[in-house]
Amino acid sequence: LAAIGYGNDFTGSTVDQFWLKGDLGISAEEHISFLRALLVGNLPFDAEHVELLDEIMLVEKTNGH
Repeated sequence: LAAIGYGNDFTGSTVDQFWLKGDLGISAEEHISFLRALLVGNLPFDAEHVELLDEIMLVEKTNGH
């Protein structure tokens, strides 16, 4: 989390659910900045993994949206 600059990068003791029950802290603005960096490829993730994430996050696709 520190390498990607995600919030306070604190997982606490529940590393399998820190984003739900742990001490991870991130503001809405920080999260938006993270998503923008992810979208433009400014994070240390393989492009194919970012593309896969983009595909699985899609809920609905309409004409032009």
